[in-house]
Amino acid sequence: MDGYDAAFVLQKAFEAAGSTDNLALQQAISAVEYTGVGGFISFDETGQAVRSLVIVKLTSKDGKGFEIVKEVEPGEY
Repeated sequence: MDGYDAAFVLQKAFEAAGSTDNLALQQAISAVEYTGVGGFISFDETGQAVRSLVIVKLTSKDGKGFEIVKEVEPGEY
């Protein structure tokens, strides 16, 4: 899930930068806001990703069933 969302965040940054220049990409990714599989993702002033987290528990031994235990919003962790 994280890799999938990361690929789309990078795609949005490349589109916004219009270039592969390192500085242009750095500035573009810091402005990205994206709602992906793992929820809403944005970046703080230090470049750290700010996103919600979901804690899940497997409910079957075959790994096919799960239960959402808690959704943790930014600022709660």
